Amino acid sequence: MAGHESGSMIALTMAASHPDDISKLVLINSLLPGLGQQEVMNMNVAEGSMWHFGFFMTEHIPEMPFDGHELEFSTAMSNPGTFTDADLAHYARAPHRTRAAAAAAASASREAV
Repeated sequence: MAGHESGSMIALTMAASHPDDISKLVLINSLLPGLGQQEVMNMNVAEGSMWHFGFFMTEHIPEMPFDGHELEFSTAMSNPGTFTDADLAHYARAPHRTRAAAAAAASASREAV
């Protein structure tokens, strides 16, 4: 099983809950709660935190600048070649796409505290 970014928390939980079902676990580009990495989620950019955690945890604010510009945002934030144009267009059309990402960030922060 492999987990990338916030998907790593899900993969780790799955592996811990079902160890007999998982033979190998790969976690990539991950911040895992409980391993002393919570300080990057403290929203204090001056102290080295990642600004986007605080931004996406704010209710209703993250959707505002992206409303109608989801394709441009998704394209700019993804690594070139990671997703096809069709993948990005599909994500841009999905309902509640920005709210879902923001809710996942807020949940991760609550769990880390």
